[in-house]
Amino acid sequence: MTWGPDGVTLRPSSELTEEQAAAVESVTETRTASGSGTTKVTLHSKTRAMELGAKLLGMTEEDNTPKAPITITVVYEDKRAINVTQKAELQNNPAITPR
Repeated sequence: MTWGPDGVTLRPSSELTEEQAAAVESVTETRTASGSGTTKVTLHSKTRAMELGAKLLGMTEEDNTPKAPITITVVYEDKRAINVTQKAELQNNPAITPR
């Protein structure tokens, strides 16, 4: 998508990467009988995703103890990926424990 003084230009959804397409929650278009209209693109909430991730990791509860082993996959822009598995309590780890 590009925008500027001349308006908004959308590109075909088939040209989006898998990651870009996954970020889109919805696309709606409204047209009038005269042919004018609006297009609305809504992206998934990053804040909500972070809240759900924190809840899944047990970071929203008092003891911050995960309920099951946790594996986090980190994928870099060059497509390298690493997996980190956490089985111990997170409570005493200052890098993970929320303040």
